[in-house]
Amino acid sequence: MGMTEKSNNGHVSLDDIIRNYPSFHRKPDGTPWFLGISGATLKAFAALIEPGMRTIETGAGFSSLAFVVQGAHHTAICPDD
Repeated sequence: MGMTEKSNNGHVSLDDIIRNYPSFHRKPDGTPWFLGISGATLKAFAALIEPGMRTIETGAGFSSLAFVVQGAHHTAICPDD
């Protein structure tokens, strides 16, 4: 699948996510803080994910979107700080 095509979820592509760089994290003062991986790294990572894979990670953010967009059944464990 080309990275500009719709993803396996039928809604959002990796290019959409990279273009918009969503901010999942905030500094203590509430200012958005991007802690994600680069767009190139996200694409390389996403190329390893196949639809239907069962995946799990600690934390949630930019990389979590790659799992979902590529069609994985993904679980993100996000403990409180």
